[in-house]
Amino acid sequence: MDQVAPVPASRDRVSAEALLRREIAARRGSNARRAVATALRADDRFAELELGHAIKCMADRRVFSATWRGQDAIVKHVVTPDRDARISAMRDEILAVRTLMSQGRLRVADHLVSSPEAGILVTERAPGVSLTRTLMRAEPVRRARLLLDAGRWLRRYCSARRDFRPFDPATMLMPPLNLSDNLAAEDRDRVAFLEGYVAAKSAEFAGAPVLYAASHGDFIARNLHFSAGDFWGFDLDHETWMSIARDAAHFLTMLQLRDKTGKTEFHYGIDAADYWAFLDSGAVPARELDSILPIFLAQSMLAEIPLPDKPKHSLLLRLRLMIDGFRRQVG
Repeated sequence: MDQVAPVPASRDRVSAEALLRREIAARRGSNARRAVATALRADDRFAELELGHAIKCMADRRVFSATWRGQDAIVKHVVTPDRDARISAMRDEILAVRTLMSQGRLRVADHLVSSPEAGILVTERAPGVSLTRTLMRAEPVRRARLLLDAGRWLRRYCSARRDFRPFDPATMLMPPLNLSDNLAAEDRDRVAFLEGYVAAKSAEFAGAPVLYAASHGDFIARNLHFSAGDFWGFDLDHETWMSIARDAAHFLTMLQLRDKTGKTEFHYGIDAADYWAFLDSGAVPARELDSILPIFLAQSMLAEIPLPDKPKHSLLLRLRLMIDGFRRQVG
């Protein structure tokens, strides 16, 4: 009789841990669904809403699929004591951009109904699939067009609420993260270089005019959906004023970190074709492309450095390539 090789104890442990995580997640989702269903039943405004499955359950909020009067929808349930203010801010941000982004190709998922006192916001569900997935399947010419339109989406979103402000490193940049002591020697060198670059360039450009705007606040490819030629933004939070260059840097950094094509032709650490396709939209002023934007790109890379207690190690190789590409360009 053939002998069945025993499963290594480590694999047993991993499988058990995975099962436990799934069980905990399912239990959390079930409890969260009961809580939001109770809140919905207590308010007649939600009588025509049918709650679906849990999409995301976090300590401060839960997100569910739903239908509202036959239309696909998303339900957000905020459970923190400040839920009234948070839901009001989310609703008001959607309403602030509704005129700009309720028609045409560049849109946001609209507000449907809400109850700030119950901590509930219901919006349209953005149709289509995430821009992240769409880009993975796109050939180079189409990829460039998609990224150009993503930049146009950001520019449109920010167009009605913006002004120029002096660049102030003390308020516009993240504080130092004190990463170096937790890293391998080669990565400590990379961190030291980026931190030195940010410090030197921040001093050089302090006081320079920077385009500030009420922006998305978490503008990344997975928060955009692409459907039949249209771009839909969602997961808006509150009115968030920041440098548009900072939002663009975050978008480009997260895009590059998840790119698995092995590209090596970089511009400030970002694939050169992607960089120019996105920025040809004019979302970031031309005079900031070689001054303010690289500072925020360096900061965005620093923010993604994996610490021992943060499981981002699968991204570390790509991050090293990005930092090395950035370093080759700026010296």
